[in-house]
Amino acid sequence: MRWVIALLFALALVSPALGQEKDPFGLTPVKDMERFPIVVREWETMPKKLAYDAMLMDLCRYEPGMCSRSAKIALNLVERVKGLNEFERLREVDYEINRHLGYITDLEQWGPTEPSQPGKAARSERWTSPLEVLTSGKGDCEDYANLKLFILWQAGIPLANMRLVVIEYSDPDLSEVHSVLAAKPAMGRWFVLDIPLRYALDYKVLYGLQPYEVPVHPMVAEAQPAK
Repeated sequence: MRWVIALLFALALVSPALGQEKDPFGLTPVKDMERFPIVVREWETMPKKLAYDAMLMDLCRYEPGMCSRSAKIALNLVERVKGLNEFERLREVDYEINRHLGYITDLEQWGPTEPSQPGKAARSERWTSPLEVLTSGKGDCEDYANLKLFILWQAGIPLANMRLVVIEYSDPDLSEVHSVLAAKPAMGRWFVLDIPLRYALDYKVLYGLQPYEVPVHPMVAEAQPAK
């Protein structure tokens, strides 16, 4: 099974259209609160969550007795992959997070988080911190994407080289809007990390988000491998 996922990662996710673009798919990242207010609102909460989880990872590195179970899982994965070349790092993190997490919608996990509207189904949108996702062992597409981003960041891939991209599948059974992580290692190509069973499906790219800007604690920077 693992070699099948690796093959899909290599063949189905590497698109020639990504090429050497500054941003994945040649997109200009959006900061449009009018068109995408809920997604952008949740995106804006993530830098503080990433910074807090990075601090917890520091505690795990330097005070093992204060290491939470989720931080220990994350740190073990970081230490295991950061010695790999960047392509293998992306592939391994993609595989391990997909293997570790179970999928659940925000509505199922948190209940409605958006004001109800007459004649429309209840809506929910909540982006959870990476270590909280590991603690629960489940999440939706943004949780998968943000957890992969966090692990890769801790393993030495700059935040500036990663983007959340929002897409829509053409399959009528998967018509909901969906988020994936695009990452560009030093080799200069963008790769898309998705959740299981969706690798080979046709999709339409809707928009990309700005890269996160998170102040890096000195110990976090020290723990990351030199570029």
